[in-house]
Amino acid sequence: FMNNNEQNYLKSIHLLGEQIKQSYAEADKLKLPVNYRQVNKIVVCAMGGSQLGVDLINSLFSQELKAPIIQIRDYSLPKFVDGQTLILLISYSGTTEEVLAVSQKLSKKNKVIVITVGGALAKVAQKNHWPVYLFDPINNPSGQPRMGTGYIIGSVIAILQKLKLLVQEGQGITQLTG
Repeated sequence: FMNNNEQNYLKSIHLLGEQIKQSYAEADKLKLPVNYRQVNKIVVCAMGGSQLGVDLINSLFSQELKAPIIQIRDYSLPKFVDGQTLILLISYSGTTEEVLAVSQKLSKKNKVIVITVGGALAKVAQKNHWPVYLFDPINNPSGQPRMGTGYIIGSVIAILQKLKLLVQEGQGITQLTG
């Protein structure tokens, strides 16, 4: 017999498609500055489960991406980050210390989008007037960030498509959600 925790993990796995659909629809409504389209690289700052979805997007859509995705799992950004860089700060909890450290080194001048459920990261985004996708993880009953990877997948795809940085032929998001 499974305990409640195990059942919730299985429910979260079962709801992966719903996580993707929910986050894709919600993130697609974000208001993003037009100049965010003028980039030649995408830097994603995240750790652990928050990078898993980005790994998947990078693998599945490498041919359709208009700019390379560079993943950073550290407390600071590489020197090549400039005005032509879209920076995605992703922290499911909003409390990931590496992502928060990077956020402190950025300014209103940077092209930044935040993805989180809230926490300190949401406050930093608000203070800097960065677009933020705040999601309610209703389709992740386990409560574990790594089991909510669908929220990252759906929102990042929606954002990249909205900015014309991911151009897909055919089905789009239905490829992932069936």
